[in-house]
Amino acid sequence: MNARRRQHGPIMLIILGTLFLGAGAATGIFTSGKSIESLRKEVGKMQLDEPRRDRVHELLDQWEAIAEPASHGFDEYGQAVLGLVARQDASREEFQSVLNRQREELELTEGKLLPVREALRETLEEEEWNRLFQ
Repeated sequence: MNARRRQHGPIMLIILGTLFLGAGAATGIFTSGKSIESLRKEVGKMQLDEPRRDRVHELLDQWEAIAEPASHGFDEYGQAVLGLVARQDASREEFQSVLNRQREELELTEGKLLPVREALRETLEEEEWNRLFQ
């Protein structure tokens, strides 16, 4: 029975994340759906000149430096929400406080990630972009 309960935790986290922050956060707004390492490998297979390849790797490093702490923050947020859900006496204000803090962190992270994404988009041609992210 305990193993069964443990399986519900991640599912509950995904559901709560989707409800409170939208599907983007729950499905990986901070990543492309692929690991940064797999993106690096794919870049290595592409026929990019050295300056562009170096620039793409630099941007992926920046992406990772921004996304990794944010993903840890999202894990902490999920634990905080699950902790509140488990408490019968948790107030709406407590939920609102946790949710507002996560929204602020998400906005800050998006503000950092979007310029990196834009720089990457400007560095790659459409065909290269599609190869990397599909």
